[in-house]
Formats: sequence, structure tokens, C-alpha cells
Amino acid sequence: MEISWLQAMIFALLAGFGQPYGWYTLSRPLVAAVVVGLIMGDLKSAIILGAAMQVAYIAIVTPGGTLAIDLRSICWIGIPLALAAVKGAGLDAGLAVSIASTVGILGTLAFHGTLAFNTAVSVPFGMKGIDEGNERNMLIANFGIPVVAHMLFAFVPTLLVTKFGVSFVSDIQSFIPLDSLIMKTLFSVGNMLATVGIALLLRHIVRKGTDFIPFLFGFTLASVLGVSLIGCTIIAVMFATIALEAGNDRSVVQEDAEEDI
Repeated sequence: MEISWLQAMIFALLAGFGQPYGWYTLSRPLVAAVVVGLIMGDLKSAIILGAAMQVAYIAIVTPGGTLAIDLRSICWIGIPLALAAVKGAGLDAGLAVSIASTVGILGTLAFHGTLAFNTAVSVPFGMKGIDEGNERNMLIANFGIPVVAHMLFAFVPTLLVTKFGVSFVSDIQSFIPLDSLIMKTLFSVGNMLATVGIALLLRHIVRKGTDFIPFLFGFTLASVLGVSLIGCTIIAVMFATIALEAGNDRSVVQEDAEEDI
């Protein structure tokens, strides 16, 4: 499967504008996978890959300027290359996820390059506009120069890597046999990324032992009873409503007790 210049350009535009206008929407693997699948003509395979990557990075947060991994590159470089690898080169999905995940390092470098460019160019230009009372320069510093930075550090790398990276992925299969130790290791790592993502998520939300009970209950519904995701969501909403109402009732009882006192 080849990626055309037009497809690569669309991915590059989405990567370039993904941070300023869609960091928590377009730059999420599951959302991006739908767009990639529609563009490349294989929605089902793209969503399967996107779901695996979404679970792997489900606990990623970006407080302030801190960035552990750049999801834009995983979405708009990793998913297209992974889809091309699975459909064109016949690689295993676990290996494709591993290859796509390594692209996040490139995106992280590009992200910090964007920050450095804005710090060196946009900030002084904007501060000068403030000192001079020049609103036009302030607008350029906020909405013009950052777009140029994203085009330089996100658009161009995404365009080139998505266009020419497919042949590189195919070469991997040619030079490294699928039954080799390296490939088996990559298969294992790719399949374990989802487990790592869930573990990181639990680290954020679990504060005491009883916090595991809702998680284990949902796991039981899905794995043992075969309840669909929509069914699990409805059940979760019901329990959340009960907990909310119980909390409101306790607040009312407490207020009545304080009034009696």
C-alpha cells in the first residue's frame, strides 16, 4: 500500500494544525484513526490500530509545556505507516504498533523545536509589540508566527516521513525475517503496550485498594459476561447516578442536622 502525495499532505496539514486547534481531539489516536481510515480506504483496520495505540497512550497528559510523547506524530505518521505496513507489507499488527510508537520520539523533538522557535522569535516580537502598543504585531506574534513554526516542525516532517516511510517499513521485512528474535521481540513489545497504558491509567485513578473494584467489575462485564462497550457504559452511568444521589442525600441530611443543632 502506497501513500500518495495528496494523502501525505492531508496528514501533514492535520499534524500542523493538530496542536493549536485540536490537541485533545484530532491528536488522539482513536479519533485520528477514523480520519486516516477514511483517507486510506480501510476504516476497519485503521480503527483497530488506532484503538491499540489509544489504549497504550490513554494515560498521557501534557501539563504546561511538559511533553513525554507527541501524539500528533503517532496519529498522523504512525497510524498511516502502520496501516500501510499491515495492508501492504503484511506485517503483524503488534509490530506495526511498535514501529508507529517509535515515531513519537520524532514528534517530541519537533514539539520542542516548535517551542524553541516560538521562544526565540514569537515572544520577543510580541513583547516588542506590547512595548510599542502595536496590536498588529501582537496578533502576528500570537496567531501568525506560531503557525509558521508548526508548519516547519510538524508539516514538513510529517509530509516527508509519511510519503517515503512506507518503503522503509517494507525494507524492514526484507532485511529482518519475521521469525527472527528481533521481530519476535518487537511483536511482544507492541502487544504489551496496551497493558502499559492501562497500568499508567490505574496509577492515576487508584488511591486505595477498593478503587480496583469498579475496574475489576468492568473487566468482568466485558471479558466474562461478554457485555459490549455500550452496555458497560450504560451500567457505569447507572452506578454513577446512584453514587451521586447518595452523596446528595448525605449532604441534605448533614445540613438538616446542622440546622437542628
